[in-house]
Amino acid sequence: MAGSGDRPGGRDRADAGAAARAAEAAHFQGRPGQAEQELAVLAADAASDAERARVALLRLDNAFFLRGGTDLRLIDDVADAITEPLWRGELLARRFFVVGANSGPRAAVEAGSAMLRRSSSEPLTAAM
Repeated sequence: MAGSGDRPGGRDRADAGAAARAAEAAHFQGRPGQAEQELAVLAADAASDAERARVALLRLDNAFFLRGGTDLRLIDDVADAITEPLWRGELLARRFFVVGANSGPRAAVEAGSAMLRRSSSEPLTAAM
């Protein structure tokens, strides 16, 4: 029952899971507008790094593959707040893919190099 859940946004885990499946279904069935509406709500309700990252990845896929858009803020805004290295790496890998697809491999390498230069002292966890 939406609104009576145990999460700050009012959704419980079952409602959030159902909403995520509905957003994925809309995306995979070629309904990008509906998918984005569902995903925007999920983004506002996301409580963990995993939830925030999954929603951001699907939003970028929806914008890039179904709408032809490349709003990298969908990734950048979330990646800045992610502390879990696995999910941060997933977000950055997708970002580099989109940059490379739009602007070529040199642009992706330059973006990656810039990210490494400004990176914190945190060790690298994966090669991209």
